[in-house]
Amino acid sequence: MISERYLTDDLFYKVTPNASHGGYIAVTSLSISKDFKGQGVGTSLIAAFKDLAIAQKRQGISLTCHDYLITYYEMNGFIDEGESKSNQGGSIWYNMVWENPEG
Repeated sequence: MISERYLTDDLFYKVTPNASHGGYIAVTSLSISKDFKGQGVGTSLIAAFKDLAIAQKRQGISLTCHDYLITYYEMNGFIDEGESKSNQGGSIWYNMVWENPEG
């Protein structure tokens, strides 16, 4: 859980206790084995994150992704909010946010 809307690089190096509600679920990595791609596994995991966000009264879900995954996350209800300030791994990342419709 993060209180800020977007992931920051320090989240990859520190762990802080989660508040019981509010803020955003921060997804720092979501990877599906090539053996299971196209079978709905990623979409099912995202649906579980959404259910958790609603149950815990979070504002939503925040993640960063490469440009080639923007369409995938948009298909799953995320909004592309532009290029991230993150330079984790020397890559260009994009901020993707899903807003809790009940929050």
